[in-house]
Amino acid sequence: MGAVRCWLIRHGKAAEAMPDDRARPLTKRGRRDAKAMRAWMLADHADDLPELWVASSAGRTRETAELLAGGADVSLESKLYGAWIGEFLTVMAATPTTIRCAAFVAHNPTVGVLFHALSGREGAPRPYPTLGAALFELPDGWTQPEAAKLLDFATPKSLPAR
Repeated sequence: MGAVRCWLIRHGKAAEAMPDDRARPLTKRGRRDAKAMRAWMLADHADDLPELWVASSAGRTRETAELLAGGADVSLESKLYGAWIGEFLTVMAATPTTIRCAAFVAHNPTVGVLFHALSGREGAPRPYPTLGAALFELPDGWTQPEAAKLLDFATPKSLPAR
């Protein structure tokens, strides 16, 4: 398997805590930020748009992924809700080898911890911000992310006004 590209994205700003945490929707800001991040992806990473979108089954991650995907199908993966790194990597490793670029939309703290583990980047944002989007190259494919190379990282606040 050759190199693949992987987007690691935290969901957008969500509504305050609810009795059913999985049901929390995005706020107006979360939806606006997702649209801005999609515009950034289209403008700056048109060659790296995901062929596969995988999101946690929670409402806020599903909604974020759907806005970012711009009408493309989003696969919901219940294992990403509450997943820790090992579970997350297992989901990632199940990505078909025919997929050159995939996006995984999930939750903190796992997304932040995984970002730091893959990037080795000192001084990276803590906590990992809402709608933080990191693009990695995985030279050895989906099952071996250890050699990941961070290609880009952005948040809604880091984007230039468009």
